[in-house]
Amino acid sequence: MAPFSWAQLNGAMPQGSRLGPLSFLVLIDDLEVGRLAHKYVDDTTLTELIHRTGPSNMQTIFERLLTWTDDNHMAINYNKTKEMIMGPPSITANLPLIKTTTGHIERVNSTKLLGIHLDSNFSWQPHIEAILSSVRWDLLRSIQYSCAKFEVSNFTNYKFWKGI
Repeated sequence: MAPFSWAQLNGAMPQGSRLGPLSFLVLIDDLEVGRLAHKYVDDTTLTELIHRTGPSNMQTIFERLLTWTDDNHMAINYNKTKEMIMGPPSITANLPLIKTTTGHIERVNSTKLLGIHLDSNFSWQPHIEAILSSVRWDLLRSIQYSCAKFEVSNFTNYKFWKGI
């Protein structure tokens, strides 16, 4: 029997395939950075709990992530990578930015993670506003469709929309 040898693959996984998320999870299964790494399909979230007087180790954790991506021939999309610090400003204000070879990771006050809008003050306000905005647009689309279907005049249609 011939010895085993690796072959170069020149293809990719089709977008939206059922095997895509599973194969990606297999590829990142060995990702260990020394802290909590939440892996979900093609998202990885690094989490660090910092005590009031303790320093942040996120720069070191991020550097481990960079080493792992280099070793596994992957790249981080810096345009989609964000840092959000949750906690009271009296403690979090002086934490350093995470540095990269081209600058630093953007620090944000709110973000969307797995469909939930989070903010740095532990408020549900951004999530509630996003849901209400979505419901409002769905309602307006339904009204517009119904008005077109039943041939309601534009004047009545306008008065109703303005009332919402």
